[in-house]
Amino acid sequence: MSTPLAPEHDAPRPQRPRPCALKTDPASSLAPAPTPSFAELRVLAAGAALGVRANANPGPGLSQVERRRRIEALLALWQTGCRSVIDEALYTDLAARHPELAALVRTRLRRRARGPRAHG
Repeated sequence: MSTPLAPEHDAPRPQRPRPCALKTDPASSLAPAPTPSFAELRVLAAGAALGVRANANPGPGLSQVERRRRIEALLALWQTGCRSVIDEALYTDLAARHPELAALVRTRLRRRARGPRAHG
C-alpha cells in the first residue's frame, strides 16, 4: 500500500544556476564547451605534464573548427610516436574553457610526481 505524496513533493524544484567556467558573452568564441571530449582531456593532461602554463588572459580563443583541426593534428602526431609535443595555443584555449578541470589535472599530476604517500 502506497501513501500519497505530500504537496511539497509535487512542487517544482528551483532551478540551480549553472556554473559557467568563463564569464563571457554567450556569443563569444570563448564560451565554455558543455563537456570536454576525451581528446580535449588528453590535451589538458599532456600540456600539464609537459609544464605548459595556461595564459591568464587567453585572448579571443579558437573557433570550434580550428580547435577540432588542431586536436586532430595533435592526435596524429601522438599516434606516430611524437608524445612530447603540445599545441600551446590549443592547451591555453582548453584550459580557459575548462579552468576547474585544468586545475584538477595539474593537481593530480603534481601528486603523482611526488610519489606515494608514506604511511606511518
